[in-house]
Amino acid sequence: MPIFRNRLDFDFGISEIVEMDPATAIIRKLGGEAKVAGIAGTALSAPYRWQHEKSRGGTGGLIPQAYHRRLLDYADAHGIALAAEEFLTPRASGPSGAG
Repeated sequence: MPIFRNRLDFDFGISEIVEMDPATAIIRKLGGEAKVAGIAGTALSAPYRWQHEKSRGGTGGLIPQAYHRRLLDYADAHGIALAAEEFLTPRASGPSGAG
C-alpha cells in the first residue's frame, strides 16, 4: 500500500506517493528514530543510516539482522504488530511457480 510522506501530501497530493523501505516502515511503527535507537542500543544516528542508500553510507533501507530480535521483542511486549518478514525487502514480482 502506498504511504504518504506527510499529511500535506494526503490532503493536496503535492508530491509523489512513495513506497517505504523496510527500515523506514519499522522505525515509524515503533515510534521514530530516537525510540528505535534506544530499543536497539545503538547511536541515535544508526536508525537514520538504515534508511539511507548504500551509496550514501547507509544500509539500503534494511535494519541489520543483529537488531531484529530486540525490535521484535519490544514490539511484542508493547502490543505492536510487527512480523519478522517486515525486515525483508519484498520479492521482485514475476511469474510464480516452477515450470
